[in-house]
Amino acid sequence: MRGHPPHVRFAWPAGSADFTIESAGAGSSRVSVQLKCSGPGDLADRVLGSLADRVDDNFTPG
Repeated sequence: MRGHPPHVRFAWPAGSADFTIESAGAGSSRVSVQLKCSGPGDLADRVLGSLADRVDDNFTPG
C-alpha cells in the first residue's frame, strides 16, 4: 500500500466497521466495504488498523 497517490483516500466512521475507499479525478470511483468487527484485536480491527498504518496522510477516519 505504500506509495499510494494522494487522491486515494480510506475512511470510515468512528466506531463503525464500515469504511470507504475513494478515488478522485477522471474515472473516479467509490467502494464501500463492511467488515464485521467483534472487538479489539479481531480480523476487522486489525485490517482497519493496518490500512491506517500503511496509507499515512491519505487516511482519514470519519
